[in-house]
Amino acid sequence: MSLPAEALPRPANDVERTAQVFGLKRPPQSLREIAEHVARMPIAKGMQDVLNRGATSSEAFSLIIARRTYDHRRQRRQPFSLDQAERAVTLVNMLVMAERVFGDLEKAQRWLRSANPHFDGASRIALLRSMLGARELEEELIRIDEGYFA
Repeated sequence: MSLPAEALPRPANDVERTAQVFGLKRPPQSLREIAEHVARMPIAKGMQDVLNRGATSSEAFSLIIARRTYDHRRQRRQPFSLDQAERAVTLVNMLVMAERVFGDLEKAQRWLRSANPHFDGASRIALLRSMLGARELEEELIRIDEGYFA
């Protein structure tokens, strides 16, 4: 039995907001815990959660899992691998964090998708292709949030 949205506790931080996107009812201890949850859910549900949060299908299929692999896993009723689930959680967490920092999902998406000269002209969201890129993106959002414009 699920609780009505108004009965769910308001998430206290970005990790809890990310957990809520994937349907976790209790506050998680870490993003890793969320990824483990995503790796156990039906792949179509996990992908739909990512898309509902604001990622485009091209972003999801380039950053999380190749389209063909996704189609095979979905047909065989297989979940994301843990690695793919971690990438899904990272993408959603960056969307959640950017929305909080900019105060609006549309502004956050525009910022994430715009080219940045600090990253060789690549869009900020493209940085999520690597662990170090994700870390750089997170640090940039932290600087903006703390008032140090990057």
